[in-house]
Amino acid sequence: MTLAAMVRDREVTTIEGVAAHVNLHPVQAAFIEYDAFQCGYCTAGQVMSAVACIAEGHTGSDEEIAEFMSGNICRCAAYPQIRAAIAAAVGAERGGDVRIRRGLDARRGRWRCSPSPAPRRSRLAPSS
Repeated sequence: MTLAAMVRDREVTTIEGVAAHVNLHPVQAAFIEYDAFQCGYCTAGQVMSAVACIAEGHTGSDEEIAEFMSGNICRCAAYPQIRAAIAAAVGAERGGDVRIRRGLDARRGRWRCSPSPAPRRSRLAPSS
């Protein structure tokens, strides 16, 4: 934890400051795309830690991401989605597309990539 007095006269980036004007930061876009939050209680902290995780180069494997992010508690247990969103954001920052879905291959414990499915119609929308 950092107290405000400890960063007096220094620049501090908050969750509101990671986006570039009207464009979301790749981590924010990935969190939305991968449903990496449920209740929203931990989202700001998770996003800020994910930005730091990427900036500090701790994204070499799912295990490395999990270790770096281990100080953040998610009440809803969205950890797989959070790690997938971070991995996708790394690809987006390297010129890729956030809309690449990643899924855990339970047999191998590794991430596999496949293109995102086409957007589906809402189940609540009336059919024509």
